[in-house]
Amino acid sequence: MAEWFATPAIILALVAILTVLVAVIRWTSRVDHHMAVFGEALSELREENKSIRQEIKEFRTEHKQDIKGVRSDIKQDIEGVRSNVEEFRAEHKRDIERVRSDVKQDIKGFRAEHKQDIAGVRQEVEEFKAEHRQDIAGVRQEVEEFKAEHRQDIAGVRQEIEGSRAEHRQDIAGFRVELKQDAQGLREEVRQDIREVRQDLKTAFLRLGMEPVSGSSPLRLTEFGERIAADFGAKAWAAGVAPQLRAQVKDFEPFEIDEFCNQYVQTKLSEQERRRVSRCAYTFGIEAEGVHKVLRVVLRDALLAG
Repeated sequence: MAEWFATPAIILALVAILTVLVAVIRWTSRVDHHMAVFGEALSELREENKSIRQEIKEFRTEHKQDIKGVRSDIKQDIEGVRSNVEEFRAEHKRDIERVRSDVKQDIKGFRAEHKQDIAGVRQEVEEFKAEHRQDIAGVRQEVEEFKAEHRQDIAGVRQEIEGSRAEHRQDIAGFRVELKQDAQGLREEVRQDIREVRQDLKTAFLRLGMEPVSGSSPLRLTEFGERIAADFGAKAWAAGVAPQLRAQVKDFEPFEIDEFCNQYVQTKLSEQERRRVSRCAYTFGIEAEGVHKVLRVVLRDALLAG
């Protein structure tokens, strides 16, 4: 038995076993060390996660308050806009009623004036007829006296009477022609005056309460604004300007492009373009700001379409 334990093979085996046991003990010690380090890191991560959650909670609370404030401001702005719209409608309603009253009064005065003119013409015609009736009556009386005194000259007198009648017929016919021409001219003047009054009334109604751009979002042209754009040649102008500006607005939101176009038409127009704006404003009887609004919308649509 002692010889068996003393063999080199057994000794080597025991040395190997001891080596393995030492390695296992060292590995176990390292694992415990790493587990401790991992536990500390996990604890730090938990604390960091807790801190992040707290910051997120505070951020949400803060932005909820900001959103409530923004909603309150928007609500106040909407109420203010509604109040301004109601005031605008009431003001223009009074203007329209006043214009209608003035136009009706003008038409009544115009009709009364022409009725007086026509009545005067009719009076002159009646006076003319009465005057000739008296003349004819006087001639007849003279004829009867002449017949009694000079029957032999009846043929001659009759001939003179026929000539006098023919002369009066010609005078009456001429007067009728002149009267007809005067009445025709008067009718034409009345029709022309009525057309002018209607045109002035139509123009007044177009200008009262008429905006070139609607107030809804996004802004767009009204029928009146389309007429201004056509007169200015706004679409052709925007088609020429837009390619030069796209690089500046390529990263803009639509509302930012709208504001950019507003600033551009207010400050960047050339002298020739400003003269066109003034001419267009004069043609339609509005302020230059109205033409600027039209150009702003047309340029914005051109940039958004590109």
